Amino acid sequence: HEAAEKMYKRALHLDPDNVNTLCNYGWLLHDVRRDHDGAEQLYKQALWVDPNHVMTLCNYGALLHEYLHDIKGDLHDVEKMYKKALRLDKNHVDTLNNYGLL
Repeated sequence: HEAAEKMYKRALHLDPDNVNTLCNYGWLLHDVRRDHDGAEQLYKQALWVDPNHVMTLCNYGALLHEYLHDIKGDLHDVEKMYKKALRLDKNHVDTLNNYGLL
């Protein structure tokens, strides 16, 4: 996973606003490294660049679902994120799956 992280950092150095790289690196930090703060920062940056990036909405929703559910049990923001992603792509399988887990 260290090699992947190096590649993501290099890619962001070359193109800091690449939404796909921000999203994928965020997922690596979230799912593999369990670095929720780092992942959230990358997801927020990706959504700042493209507020309609469906995969980032899906992944950020998953992070918030896990994090907020564990911390406060408040899932309203998670649901809003998933609904927005599904308005943009009603057949986005990952989002449908995640939304179904709420």
